[in-house]
Amino acid sequence: MHEIERYEEEDTEEDDTRLMEAGIELGRYADFGDGTSTHYDRIYTTLSYSSLQERNLDLLTANYHDIASLHQHHLAQHERLRDEYSSAARHKRAQVDDTNLRRKKRQLGDFKPADDYLAERWKDGIKSVVELGIEAARLDMEMS
Repeated sequence: MHEIERYEEEDTEEDDTRLMEAGIELGRYADFGDGTSTHYDRIYTTLSYSSLQERNLDLLTANYHDIASLHQHHLAQHERLRDEYSSAARHKRAQVDDTNLRRKKRQLGDFKPADDYLAERWKDGIKSVVELGIEAARLDMEMS
């Protein structure tokens, strides 16, 4: 009955808000009994938690230098890769600019005479069509 009453007390709304405000309720891990009986499962849970926490802290302490070294190595490798990618991007931009410059020079230098020749031929063709149209209109007027 005592356990059922304790369980019902834990389910109250007031207790829930207290848990939300305080975080984890440590009473479950610190309350080992009421003097008449001992809650061995709570003792073992707390002991296991403490042992694991101590083991984790010992491992962290023992491996701190290795972890820091690996972290620095990772940062250096990341920096090197970033520099390589930046260098490759600069190189690609330079290649694109060089290609565009060569194309522009070819358009202005190599193809300009051909373009000028074709433009003159087009103008001459338009002129001859206009002259033929004028001549045809003049002949048509003479015949009528």
